[in-house]
Amino acid sequence: MKKLVLACGLLALSTSVFADMTDTCKKYVDEVDALIAKASENEAAKAQMDAMKTQMEESKKQIAAMPAESQDTACKQGLEYMGQMKASMGIQ
Repeated sequence: MKKLVLACGLLALSTSVFADMTDTCKKYVDEVDALIAKASENEAAKAQMDAMKTQMEESKKQIAAMPAESQDTACKQGLEYMGQMKASMGIQ
């Protein structure tokens, strides 16, 4: 589950998968997308962010296939992790 949550932290969401997610996960994915976009502005991080986007496509499918309760639990953890990550990067 921790790997899934971490993977979700790097997620760029496709609309077909997005429709199968809870509101909590949609919020989480929006935050991840914003973080990836922000980090991609740095040329040194861009290649890494592109690789993470690719890895996350599979994770999005896994999240969408989970029951809603499991999605919410995983995405709440992901939101907490994202908050910590953004704070450590100085991003609000």
